[in-house]
Amino acid sequence: MPRGEGAMISQFFIVSPRGDTLIFKDYRGDVPRTTSETFWRKVKFSQGEAPPVFCVEGINYMAVKKSGMYLCITSRYNLSPCMILELLERLTRLIKDYCGMINEDSVRRNFVLIYELLDEIMDYGYPQATATEQVKVYIFNTPAMVADNPIDFVAQKLEQAGLSLKSKTSVDASAVRKPVGVGVAKGQNEVFLDVLERVTITFDNQADVPRIVNSEINGSILLKSYLQGSPEIQLALNEDLVIGSKGSAGYGRVCLDDVNFHESCRVDQFERERVLLVHPPDGEVTLMNYRIADNFAPPFKLFPFIDEQSANRIEVTIKVKGEFRDPHFGSNVCVRIPLPEKLGSVSAQLPVDAVGESTEYKGPEKCMYWFIKKFPAQSEHSMRTKIVLDSKADISACSREIGPMSLIFEIPMFNCSGLAVKYLRVNESGRDTKPNRWVRYITQSASYVVRC
Repeated sequence: MPRGEGAMISQFFIVSPRGDTLIFKDYRGDVPRTTSETFWRKVKFSQGEAPPVFCVEGINYMAVKKSGMYLCITSRYNLSPCMILELLERLTRLIKDYCGMINEDSVRRNFVLIYELLDEIMDYGYPQATATEQVKVYIFNTPAMVADNPIDFVAQKLEQAGLSLKSKTSVDASAVRKPVGVGVAKGQNEVFLDVLERVTITFDNQADVPRIVNSEINGSILLKSYLQGSPEIQLALNEDLVIGSKGSAGYGRVCLDDVNFHESCRVDQFERERVLLVHPPDGEVTLMNYRIADNFAPPFKLFPFIDEQSANRIEVTIKVKGEFRDPHFGSNVCVRIPLPEKLGSVSAQLPVDAVGESTEYKGPEKCMYWFIKKFPAQSEHSMRTKIVLDSKADISACSREIGPMSLIFEIPMFNCSGLAVKYLRVNESGRDTKPNRWVRYITQSASYVVRC
């Protein structure tokens, strides 16, 4: 592949037959992260089969369809469609070579492996080697075959982790925020642990009742060590933790579908006691990545109501409810509402008792933003948007253009999965002072979307 402006790729993503984003890799950060939803809307509303190449708002979309899924590449540059479609075909063959087949189930179960492949075959948006023989020496994760019978799934996952100890972290570094303690001097003898969970949920608003069509948690346990002498660390998780939950999950258990460990972790004790032994390097390291599909309650529910009041007036009412409990709260919550192209004017109305809430309309994006600085547990907030359409607009078509609505949030000291750190011990001997240990939990939105 030529290395130049003509080969600059912004993003790669895989969309399921229902419109769920299964894989998303942002290489350049020069296009919005909502492209997968824009792509799906174009596909959904196309007359017949969607074109393999099209442009929306200056962003080029190029895609191939495999097993009902769409593999798509986006770019702001005028790329050669033939080159990109050939690249997508090669990516399809590469994923199939490693996973045995390419369908929604194999992609979901091998997301860590697929991200590792994407890291190796693409460099800042420039395609590199795409042949299986060329990249196999750099890939250390082993595939989870769809046809496997999980008789001893925990042992199988631990064996896979042992085979992947040389692998680097497979999650996108841009998606992991640095934990508390950045800039702390090594001499302070401290260790910081973050349990970070990024939540992906897609709701389908049928009969004014949001129905979950896809839900997933991508979690990471991040350690930042400033310990003197590099002592061993013991990290204990829930004793009822289940890996590979299909058919073995019980009520109240924490069930992880996929797990991947860092090379500094010793996992021989993990199967028996759920204890990781770690000799961490200085600085930040991701000890464990995990994925949970479907088996959790959403932290927020969003209820959109669209009312066509007259031939050119639409009122959109949005209610957001926090499903988590005290003492937790949502921080810097933002609701994004895409509006019709042919609107004449728009205004937002908040309740008179709203505190710490604001709205902003961004004309170039045709989007209304609703900001809630602090969202208390078990509370409900609402906002109305009044739209006056252009005199030549078709109100039915404009109503369909509203949405999908997306939610951005962070919930400190909370996680949806129920994964808990029982203790964090530093095995030091002969020291008068014990090191400081800090543990926190963070839940963030990755893609939290409600289709209207």
